[in-house]
Amino acid sequence: VSSAMHRASRHSEEAALNRALPYAASLPAEAAASLDAAASGLRTALAIGDFQRGAPHALRQLALHLQRKHDLADQERRALILDAHAAVCHADLPASTRAEACVVLSGLLRRGKHLNVSLGWRPLWRLLLAAHLPEHGPVSYESRSVAASHRVELARCVARCRSHFAAGEAQAMLDAAEPLLCPHDASRFFLGA
Repeated sequence: VSSAMHRASRHSEEAALNRALPYAASLPAEAAASLDAAASGLRTALAIGDFQRGAPHALRQLALHLQRKHDLADQERRALILDAHAAVCHADLPASTRAEACVVLSGLLRRGKHLNVSLGWRPLWRLLLAAHLPEHGPVSYESRSVAASHRVELARCVARCRSHFAAGEAQAMLDAAEPLLCPHDASRFFLGA
C-alpha cells in the first residue's frame, strides 16, 4: 500500500512540476501528437510487414505513453486496444515483439475495463497452443528465456482479454480445449492464465 501511495504522490508531484514549466501549455498537444504518431506507426508497420524496426518502435512509444499516464479518451483507447490486439494476433510477429504488444494491450485493458470492446479469442488460443505446446506449431529458433517471457506475457494478456470475449463463446472455448485434456499427462496443459 505504501509503495502505491508513494507512486501516486510522485505522479501528482510530477504533474504539479510539469504545470510550472514554461512550456506546460504545449505538453498536451505533444502527448496527443506522440500518441497519434505511435498509433499510425503501428498500423503502418502491421500493414507493410515491418516487424524488425517499425512495429517494435511503435509499441515502445505506446508503452511509454501509457507509462506517463496520459489521459486517453474512450474512443482512442478502444481504437488502440483493437490495434494492439491485431498486433498480438499477427502471425508473422517475432516473439519478442509480440511480448511487447502483449504488455501494451494489457496496459490498455487495465484502464479500459468499462469499454464495450469485443476481442477474438481464437487467435489468442492458437498463440497459446503454439507457445505452450510447441509440437502443435512450427519450429521456432529462439532462446528459452525469450520463449518463457513470451509465454508469461501472452498468458497475462489473455487473462486481461477474457472479460472482452463475446458472451456466448464459453462453450466454444471449452470445445476447443476438451481434445487437449488427457488424464495421463495433465501437466502438458498448463497455460498459466
